[in-house]
Amino acid sequence: MTFDLTKDEDIEHAVAESVKLGTVKYLVNIAGIQHIDPVENFPMEKYDLMQRLMLRAPFYLSKLTIPHMKKSSDGTGVIGNMASVHAHICTVNKPVYNITKFGLKALSQSISAEGDGKVRSFTVSTGFVRTPLALNQIPAQAEQRGIRPEEVVQDVMMGHSRIKEMMCPIEVANLFIFGFSRFAKYLVGGDLLFDGGMAKFLPPQVGEPPEQVFCIALIPALKYSPSWHRPLYHAHGSPSRLYRSRWLRFPAGFLPRDFLFSQ
Repeated sequence: MTFDLTKDEDIEHAVAESVKLGTVKYLVNIAGIQHIDPVENFPMEKYDLMQRLMLRAPFYLSKLTIPHMKKSSDGTGVIGNMASVHAHICTVNKPVYNITKFGLKALSQSISAEGDGKVRSFTVSTGFVRTPLALNQIPAQAEQRGIRPEEVVQDVMMGHSRIKEMMCPIEVANLFIFGFSRFAKYLVGGDLLFDGGMAKFLPPQVGEPPEQVFCIALIPALKYSPSWHRPLYHAHGSPSRLYRSRWLRFPAGFLPRDFLFSQ
């Protein structure tokens, strides 16, 4: 079946036809396009097209399929959304692509928040994948940056990745299969980030303000302890310890020092 995801009537027809084939339990939103231009030069007709295809269509498909998932025998369903490393970092000349990918993470989290553990959603965030979407943007990147096409791949696309080759589509498909499986039942609003380390090891950009790295531990029902090594206790008195939950980056002076644990 072929449908135009920018037309509501086509989306509605696609769902109606799918229901005829059996129970709707899974939805994957993966369609996308790319346009390379800075914000000041970005054509608004291209903005509207990308928003409609890459954010509105996934929202509308989710809206139409969730009721069918709830009507299934166990009332469960899963929606997978194709995000990107650009749902974690923003690179130049891709403003609308960045916006839509951040939006898909928010959509997945919203669906999961409303799903009561029955209907869940997740995103898959990859680096560059060997598809026409990635390969076709190389000439435009080369022209705008004034470099050779091979330099776009080596220095721009894969420059910050620890893996110096693009993913293949089957590797991405396997991530969705895992996300839909019974082994991923705790993947509720979460993101599968498989980007070769791009988001984690991107160097600071020129002009960024100085930052400090702190660890904030948010552990409910625990008595506050000002140091790392002292034990903490649950309300009923059983011993526990404060572990570093995750590292967060804040501008210097953003939060009171009483709430921060220095690295």
